[in-house]
Amino acid sequence: MLPSDHDRWLQCFHCGNVFLKDNVAQEGMLKTELEIVKPSIHQDEHIPKPKHRRGFNERLQQEPEIKDPEVRKELKKGAKLISYSEK
Repeated sequence: MLPSDHDRWLQCFHCGNVFLKDNVAQEGMLKTELEIVKPSIHQDEHIPKPKHRRGFNERLQQEPEIKDPEVRKELKKGAKLISYSEK
């Protein structure tokens, strides 16, 4: 004969101790069947691109205002600006 609250308790298989169900983390149930879901996106639909890309910083992409005419002349020739600071 089972006690009236038998559904509220769990017994450990290894040590035999009895614990309240509310205090025990139970393992999930394993499933043997896999459910295959086809994607709902059709080839004709347009997927919008995200506005901001990871690692993209708009502040770093802005060109600095260069007042030195010699530096501007070299940049127009195709030179690459590594760093620039006004004194």
